[in-house]
Amino acid sequence: MLDLEFLKLLCTGRIFEAISEFLLVLLVLLLAKGFTVTRGRLRLPSAVKLTVFLCLYFLIYTFLFFFQAYVRTKVTKLKCIKKIFFYL
Repeated sequence: MLDLEFLKLLCTGRIFEAISEFLLVLLVLLLAKGFTVTRGRLRLPSAVKLTVFLCLYFLIYTFLFFFQAYVRTKVTKLKCIKKIFFYL
């Protein structure tokens, strides 16, 4: 039971890490494009490019997040199977 709670906590921490990294990239790109307190507008082409890039970034990051979890479970199962056959 403790392992399941730990895994849930670990997954939640990784999700918060991903969100914070996404927000950091967003803020850095907004600053690079000139969006500040004194200039609160972006040109339309810049806003479109930024939106497309961040959508692609989010989709790729999400895919890799789930792919990493999938690979980890496969590797863990494979290690357990190897240990079982090693002792037989």
